[in-house]
Amino acid sequence: MCVRGQGVSSVLLERLFSEACALGMRRIVLEVRTDNSGAIGLYEKHGFATLRRLGHFYRDGCDALLM
Repeated sequence: MCVRGQGVSSVLLERLFSEACALGMRRIVLEVRTDNSGAIGLYEKHGFATLRRLGHFYRDGCDALLM
């Protein structure tokens, strides 16, 4: 079943933010493949910004963005 475009990822991220805040966390950092434009767009929509590029981060040689 494909749920892409139905807001499921946004709901999950909002829940993550809420739980992290309740635990006293003030910062969330993640890595995402540079070729995953859908995920990058989702993360940017939720306030993430690129901190730096991680060269050859994945086993196949793809870079990652640290956000």
